[in-house]
Amino acid sequence: KGKTSPCGCHTPKGGLARRAAFVDSVRTEHDQVVLVDAGGFFPETESQRDAGPFLLQTMKALGTAAANVGDKELVFGYAFLRQAVRESGMPVVSANLYDRKTAKPAFAPYVIVQAGRARVGVFGLMSAKVDLGPGRDSLRVEDPEIAAAATVAEMKKKGATAIVLLSQLGKVESEDLVTAVEGIDLVVTGRNVPMLQRGRVIKNTVVCYGGEQGWYVGRTSLALDAAGRSISGENDMIMLGPEVE
Repeated sequence: KGKTSPCGCHTPKGGLARRAAFVDSVRTEHDQVVLVDAGGFFPETESQRDAGPFLLQTMKALGTAAANVGDKELVFGYAFLRQAVRESGMPVVSANLYDRKTAKPAFAPYVIVQAGRARVGVFGLMSAKVDLGPGRDSLRVEDPEIAAAATVAEMKKKGATAIVLLSQLGKVESEDLVTAVEGIDLVVTGRNVPMLQRGRVIKNTVVCYGGEQGWYVGRTSLALDAAGRSISGENDMIMLGPEVE
């Protein structure tokens, strides 16, 4: 929601500086790390418009491998978002958001990143039920389940050994999709989701729920076999409180 600094709560939580510190600490401890963002990071009001491009630039500076597009990112229009993405150089993905005029994906459907011996395929989905706001005339959203099945198959064909979905489907729709589509190892859920301290395992997929406003960061560990494929995983959420300097 465009939040860049800790909240004004009794216990101030969140903020980009704390996020950066936490990410650095994880990278110090582990050498196969992929940082992602589920989307929903643009602000909601016109007066905070500049926070959207700033967050894209900051995520790029933090070494974020991919960020998803949600309806919040389109609040100022498709052209505004596209320009901000281009100027930041931040990899943004969406497997089911299409440009009506060209009939092509509005952004890259997925990225595949090398993390040690794992090749991690990361893709994004948006709910077909959302209001696209100013982008409704230039964009359309395809069925998430159909898009997911096709994208997972394509990434695996290109050598991805672990599959991560960045979801702007909300809690229920994300869980339904995991039940219907095979081959997804981790789902980072977004769009009005609760904060659950521990992720859930649905079938063979770890699903994590991180609340909102960047107050928490999820840390998910995937165990790999000799070929770099994910065989199990677990997630916990870390509050970015004052103890994260």
